[in-house]
Amino acid sequence: MRGMASKTPSPEDLENSRDHRVAQQRIGRQQALVTNLRAALRLRVNNGLDPALVQPALQQAEDELADLLKLVGVGPIEHRRRPPKVSGTETCTIYIDECGAHSLTVKEDFGAFCLAAVIIRDQDLQVFEAKWKRWKLQNLGSETRRVHEPEVRKRREAFYRRDKARQEALIASLSEILKELEYAAVVCVLHREKYVTQYGDASMDESLPHHGYLMTLHFMAERLALALQTQFGGARARLILEARGPKEDAEMQYEFARLFLDGTSYLAPDYFRRQFLPGLRFKSKDDHVAGLEIADLIARPCAEKVLDPTRNPERWEPVRAKLCQGVETKHSILGLKVTPWDDAYKDLWKS
Repeated sequence: MRGMASKTPSPEDLENSRDHRVAQQRIGRQQALVTNLRAALRLRVNNGLDPALVQPALQQAEDELADLLKLVGVGPIEHRRRPPKVSGTETCTIYIDECGAHSLTVKEDFGAFCLAAVIIRDQDLQVFEAKWKRWKLQNLGSETRRVHEPEVRKRREAFYRRDKARQEALIASLSEILKELEYAAVVCVLHREKYVTQYGDASMDESLPHHGYLMTLHFMAERLALALQTQFGGARARLILEARGPKEDAEMQYEFARLFLDGTSYLAPDYFRRQFLPGLRFKSKDDHVAGLEIADLIARPCAEKVLDPTRNPERWEPVRAKLCQGVETKHSILGLKVTPWDDAYKDLWKS
């Protein structure tokens, strides 16, 4: 029995019918393939050419379409979530940065890729930026001093102090400002080794991009859209990402546009059109964007926590307190997505 349109599906309902929804999305594309191959077959016959070149491809495409139709016809299908008809009037700005390598086959000691998003209400943005600049002026000597997470972790450049007591006081002060600033966080961590063991170097299913970064972006977009609706009163948001290069930025822009047109296997496209303003914006580290610097600082501790849930990495505690606490998803709080899921993570955000 199909889910009623007025019903809001639970995370479990969506998970159980995921394969069916993915198959539904594929059926339209497969039908177009069959139609085009039939037309090609007719053209070859009309031109007096041997149809044997096309017939095997057509037969395979028809068999694949039949298999998809059988899959959709079995079991319940919960339709993708759609946003409420009434939106909020508030606006937010979301800053997204990363840490770790997104390639599933890369040889790197750090075993995770992480996207971290900082959500700031626009009404709080001016105060947020002023507090961060003041902290940098008081602790780093200049409000335009660039803050980059590896310098913090390795105690280099502006985060090096010869006096160890002063150095640790600086690090403690950084944790305090991360706790004091008004923002919410959504973090998506891809555990590369576990992912490759479970899925190889392919995407989890055919509805997702075959690219670690873009796949994680889809997960991030879903969680951000839900957070804006459930935690921020239906606010709309603009997204600002750290620039990675002309080609990479174009790929991100394309995938973001695709969400507006196709949605994901969980959220209908109008959910993204309702919650996000069109188009991504890109800034570099040299622009000294406060939100991007904070996103850069919170990504690493979350990734380290996923890699070793038994320890509390530096800055984890203030970041943990900022994670969106909603329960819109099956396995974890809204603010922390781990791919692939493991029951070892079920209480990750509680300690």
